[in-house]
Amino acid sequence: MIKTKLTIVCPDNLSEIVMAQKKIWSNILMLFISHLAETNRASFDLPNAKVESVAGYNVEYAWDEDLIVHYLYKPMS
Repeated sequence: MIKTKLTIVCPDNLSEIVMAQKKIWSNILMLFISHLAETNRASFDLPNAKVESVAGYNVEYAWDEDLIVHYLYKPMS
């Protein structure tokens, strides 16, 4: 979180970092997102989801081509 603040503020001196932290809502948002990521909660645990094995974001659809080719060429042979 410190690196994020430094990236956002790009300070020339340390007092600018202190002044940037007065915006409490951005700090709360960053803290909340980092806690979600650390505890593997919503939207950060997609690879470990139970639904992923059936309908996840990285389901492989390569069998479609094999199935089409199988049914197209089988009657010809």
